[in-house]
Amino acid sequence: MTSAGVTGDAGQGTPGTPGTPGTPEAPPKDPLRGALLRYRVMTYIVGSALIVLVCIGVPLQAWAQFDLVAKVEGTIHGYLYLIYLFTAADLARRAHWRLGRILAVVLSGFVPFLAFVVEHRVVVQMRAERAELLAAGGFGPDDGSSPGPPAPPDLPDLPGASGTGAGGAPEA
Repeated sequence: MTSAGVTGDAGQGTPGTPGTPGTPEAPPKDPLRGALLRYRVMTYIVGSALIVLVCIGVPLQAWAQFDLVAKVEGTIHGYLYLIYLFTAADLARRAHWRLGRILAVVLSGFVPFLAFVVEHRVVVQMRAERAELLAAGGFGPDDGSSPGPPAPPDLPDLPGASGTGAGGAPEA
């Protein structure tokens, strides 16, 4: 490989311009990828914290009268659950979730092990929906936003519009 091949100055035009030699076509940007990753990370953190709280903190509090673990872990889980709700709300907003899926995600933070089951189902459904969206034509323009609303239909010229007189006749 020559030094020109390493630096990329071999007359390729503007860097990042699609279609220039040596520049691969970028796949369409996925606006849900980051939100889904944040949701998954928070699901594992909150689900694990809830399991520690229920399986270790509560038994120690009930049987050994040692409530420090339950107090500390309960507080930590509560704050993490709020962050989890924000990440889930962000994903729900971006993916246009229905109410049933939102409720399942919200309630999964209260039941041990349920967060992992719901997370798996959400990821499987999201991947299927994303595959359908890609098959239908991608995510939209280069900025990664979703496709906008369709263009309004052409309207007929109305009387009194610019270029016409009071009676609809063209102005002289």
